[in-house]
Order: sequence, then structure tokens, then C-alpha cells
Amino acid sequence: MPKVNEVHIDAALSNIALGYHPAGMIAENIFPIVTVKKESDKYYEWNKGDAFRIPDSTMRADGTKSKRIGFNISTSTYSAEEYALNVQVTDRQLANADSVINLRASKTRRLKDILTLDQEIRVASLLTTQANWASTNRVQRSGTQQWNNASFDGGTTYGIEATLDTGKEAVRKGTGGLEPNIIIIPSAVAKVMKKDSTIRDLIKYTHANLLVDGDLPQMLWNMKVLIPKAVKN
Repeated sequence: MPKVNEVHIDAALSNIALGYHPAGMIAENIFPIVTVKKESDKYYEWNKGDAFRIPDSTMRADGTKSKRIGFNISTSTYSAEEYALNVQVTDRQLANADSVINLRASKTRRLKDILTLDQEIRVASLLTTQANWASTNRVQRSGTQQWNNASFDGGTTYGIEATLDTGKEAVRKGTGGLEPNIIIIPSAVAKVMKKDSTIRDLIKYTHANLLVDGDLPQMLWNMKVLIPKAVKN
């Protein structure tokens, strides 16, 4: 009598193949794609100071001309770089591959995944390089002032809410009154923030999923919360 393993030849399942894909990427939510016709060109910039500068007086006496003011405009340049990869798919591979692998489409998707992850890393580097930001637009904590320090006190002037208020005020002053509408919180920092007593107290009656997932709400102090979660090998 044949054994069980002798009446069947192992073959690949036709309905499943395991794989991994980068997830939790936010680059295009921060820096939206702008379509251009040329790889390099110029764009106009109206002077920011002119937009908020009021002359000594805007009053006009009867029968007189109104005071004339001017607005300055300048140009800046951009340069678009091309990023690309390729992968080989031979005729013999296609002829011999099991259909479940969907070889050509799978390799194409993996190329796209790698290029998108590379874009995510470039944007992250741009945002986290201190030299890219004025000293008034960043703070650096050390010791017990760090949010993940065991002795951290969230109720102090360097607490989470106070620090974010400082950042929001810097954005407001730098943009002529616009409030920031997005906050990017690294995953490791988000795990600390969600346990902060001040934040927990603020959201415990309004965040319905607090006991379900324990994560930060989608909105925090009128800002959309983005938590990048992609990882690099």
C-alpha cells in the first residue's frame, strides 16, 4: 500500500505567495507632486515682507490721490532629477515561472516599492537635517527634557504641549498667520506621546478608540497626525 506522501507530488499553491512591501510612507502627503514640463526652470516668488507691510498711513483726504505702494517679485530655480532602477526578466524565466508568482508584475511592483521607499528616505533626510531649518524653528532637548526620559515631566515648559505650541507659533509668525495643519510624529516618539498624562487627559473623553488601539488620535491640536512607519533594510 503506498504511503500518503507517495501519492502526491508537492507543487506551489496557486492562490497564495508570501512577500513584503513597504508601508506607512508619508512623503507625498508632506511634499505633493508638482508636474512640470522641463527638468529645470524658474518659478515666481512674491516678496513675503510686502504681503504684511502696512504703510505709515492708509488714510486718504477728500480730493487727494491714494498712496501708491509696490509689491516685489523674484524668481527661483528648480531642478528635477530622475530616479530609476531596472530588474531582469528573461524569456526562460517567464516560460518556466509558476503563474502564482505573476513574475513580470511582481518584479515591477517591487521596483516601484524600492523607488518609493528611496523617495521617503530622501524626504525624511531633508526634514530632519538641522541645517535646513532656522534656529528659531527647532528645539533640541536633552536629559530629563527628552520626552522618553524616565524623569520627564510633561507639565513643564519643555513638555509636549508647550513644545508644540512653540512650534505652531513659529509657523504662524513665519507664514503671516497660517496655522500648521499637519504634525509628523516618528513612530518611536508617538509611542511615548500616547502615554503622556496631559494628552491622555485631553482625549480620554473624545477618542473612542483609546481603549481599542491606544494610539494617538488622527487629529491633535487641530493638526492631522502623520506617523511614518516605513523601515529600511
